[in-house]
Amino acid sequence: MLHLLSEKEDELYEPLQQPGAATGFPSPAQDYEQKRLHLSQLLIKDPTNTYYFKAKGHELTRFHIHDNDILVVDKSVKIFNKAIIVCYGKGTWMVCEVLLHNKDIILADKKGKLVNLSQTDTQYLLWGVIRWICHSLMPQSNSKILTPCTP
Repeated sequence: MLHLLSEKEDELYEPLQQPGAATGFPSPAQDYEQKRLHLSQLLIKDPTNTYYFKAKGHELTRFHIHDNDILVVDKSVKIFNKAIIVCYGKGTWMVCEVLLHNKDIILADKKGKLVNLSQTDTQYLLWGVIRWICHSLMPQSNSKILTPCTP
């Protein structure tokens, strides 16, 4: 199951402001000030066509997508062989792998079931290509955290 996410604006993530007028000798390190890194600058090629989804459940592990992963989906990327995409069909949003064979477009779903788009009556909307899958390595809040063994 997928849920569309929207970016929240947060002042904590905006560039650091200059402290204002300072007195005394200027720091020689002023030329080496580091700007704040925004991951969106690294992950997003086309901001107007990029959307975020949150995966729910454990049914997408075939695509290396786990519960609560954030999917960065770009609608401007052309479909290519072996692309993992978000598509809409049979009244639901789903994640599929695209398999291009000759002139056929074949979708492989989460269970590996194949659907040849030229041989089905069902309409599928190939919505966007998943560019990034972001998942946490921290335990879920309801998981037990194990303490290290002591010899």
